[in-house]
Amino acid sequence: MNKTERRQERIVFWCGLLNPIFLCWVWGGLSAFLRLCRYGNVMRNAVQAGLCLLACILWLVVWLFVFRRWRKWLTGKYSTRLTAVLLAEVAALTVMLGMTVYRTWQYAGDFTTKIGWRIYEATNTVVFSLSHDNLYTDGSDALIEELREELSLPEDVYVSNLFQIDFTDDGTVVGMYAFLYGADEAGTLHSWLIDYQAEEEEVTVWLDNAVTASFDEGQQLQPMVELLERLDLQTQAEAMGAEKLTLRYYGVRSDYPVGSTLYLVHEDGSLLQITAAYTGYELLLTDTDSDEGGRIYFADWISLSDSNGDEEAAASAEASVTEENGDWSSPDETAF
Repeated sequence: MNKTERRQERIVFWCGLLNPIFLCWVWGGLSAFLRLCRYGNVMRNAVQAGLCLLACILWLVVWLFVFRRWRKWLTGKYSTRLTAVLLAEVAALTVMLGMTVYRTWQYAGDFTTKIGWRIYEATNTVVFSLSHDNLYTDGSDALIEELREELSLPEDVYVSNLFQIDFTDDGTVVGMYAFLYGADEAGTLHSWLIDYQAEEEEVTVWLDNAVTASFDEGQQLQPMVELLERLDLQTQAEAMGAEKLTLRYYGVRSDYPVGSTLYLVHEDGSLLQITAAYTGYELLLTDTDSDEGGRIYFADWISLSDSNGDEEAAASAEASVTEENGDWSSPDETAF
């Protein structure tokens, strides 16, 4: 077989393979694939794309068999028109593939589409199982430390709006929400939107969402950790008698629900109920299923004043508040 005959054979083969029916199957599969990328709906679009792909593969097998069986006869049907037909078929296939690639690229960059959202989710989330899920047996410090390790949190972390933990009367964490931010060693701002529901069995953390970062000391997370370390949370929760409770930390605040009871928490865990308005690092404990005010705990003025080196103000504040509100309760007493 000379060079011309081999060229004619190739034209006949490809012209027959890329016939209009085959191209319709290709277009049907590519269209279904694009709908799958944009809208999802696997049961419909993925199945349609799969059926079209299967039809193309079957035609390829059948055509290979037919062409090998009747190669000489088919090659003998060659005419110059087949070259133009093949060029048109290749052009149509190129346009379909090019448009599919372009549309897929567009959808991948748009998180409102199914594939765009999946890509965004895969590249902007951290998912892990919560191993320290009991505030009583594991301790709140173990929970925070696990978050630090899993998310590689910097030393200074700030609360954008609140840090909320839902737990049952036996201390089991059943829900958690927090929007945190901080800067790494290079000064780059990062944020972590934490979402956890016990029925989902895993913690989902969205990374680097838009956040207003003031780096205000009043929004630091560490005071919440210190408050929970001082506070006998189990005793306080049992005194409320609720089956499900919620802890909320806002940072420094002076606003709290009507009907709430305010306490200062000393470094040794003792409590002092206060009646006057107070501004400080606020930790709110409420009955999840009740609209009534809860119990609000503040880090006492001693630690806050000491941190600023104002020992005289601390002593004066202690004398003033103790005189007005009474004595501290011991760490093992119920404050209610």
